[in-house]
Amino acid sequence: MIETCKQYITCRFKETIWSQERALVRDKLIHCINLNKTYRETYLFVKNQPFLPNTEQFSFSENYVFGKFDTFCKRLNKIIAMFDLMDDYNNLFEKRMEGLLLGEDLEEAMHTFEEAKKAVTTCQYDYLDYRNNEFDKDYNTFEDKTNALRESIGNTIEENFATVWETPQGIKFLTRFEKASDFLNNVSQKIMITKLSEKYDRVLRYCEKEVDKITKMFKRQREDPPLPRNYSPVAGRIKWSRCLMHNMTETVESVCAHPVLRALPASADMMRKYSNTRSLIHNYEETMKAVWMNQNCKREINNFSNRLFGKCVIANKRIEMRVVNKTPNIYHIDKLYKKYACSR
Repeated sequence: MIETCKQYITCRFKETIWSQERALVRDKLIHCINLNKTYRETYLFVKNQPFLPNTEQFSFSENYVFGKFDTFCKRLNKIIAMFDLMDDYNNLFEKRMEGLLLGEDLEEAMHTFEEAKKAVTTCQYDYLDYRNNEFDKDYNTFEDKTNALRESIGNTIEENFATVWETPQGIKFLTRFEKASDFLNNVSQKIMITKLSEKYDRVLRYCEKEVDKITKMFKRQREDPPLPRNYSPVAGRIKWSRCLMHNMTETVESVCAHPVLRALPASADMMRKYSNTRSLIHNYEETMKAVWMNQNCKREINNFSNRLFGKCVIANKRIEMRVVNKTPNIYHIDKLYKKYACSR
């Protein structure tokens, strides 16, 4: 059965596990492992069946029957694990480490991995020969090199992004770290993934501080806020309050959009502070709108009164004569008079 599996995997010894597509070889290896599992299950099923009279039950050693096949399948599992490890790194490097490792650091990491992969994939022995211990030594060496590479990548990334978590870009980089962990799956446990919980706390603390800072700024400057250029006092106050609200809402929404951050207990406290501050800013803006509308109404009333009682004939000092007032307001007032007369 072992020889049959070898022929199946190597296309009757015409190919190797490296000369074929990796996905195809992986499927063949899994088929052979499932064959061993089915073989053992069938043996146990037959063994537990009641035998006919005058027949003997199975009396041979199970270890003798299945031991070699089990050892062969362990070799196949190691090869599959090596395939998975290579695919994980290849996917990660194709994505350029999600922008977390750049320039010389990225090139050095890729070169180190390619050297380790070349050393384990160019051997001349039969990889399917479970009695050959050279593969086990090479596999352990490959695993040690990739472990060292993981440590190196993790340390470099941590140093490069040590201060980004207390900035507005913290959540964006947090998402990149999570994508990198998705590509590496279980292999990534020794890279930066072990410190993700710490990064969640740091990003959330920063967002909470931003909400507190905006709240304190609003309470401190609400009576005399810094006004933007070319804005009236009331319009400038409304613009100022909306800018504060926009900055605070952007921070809070980024937290709510993240599935892990919004589930943390500290996010509930931040949302409560945000709701209170949002209510204060909203009331402040409504008050400013009311003041603005009140001022505009008074101004329009005064303008209409001045136009209504404006003079139709005015004195021209240059020619020392009285002339008709031809300002545009006069025509508007004339229309108003006509409408008023018609309504009576």
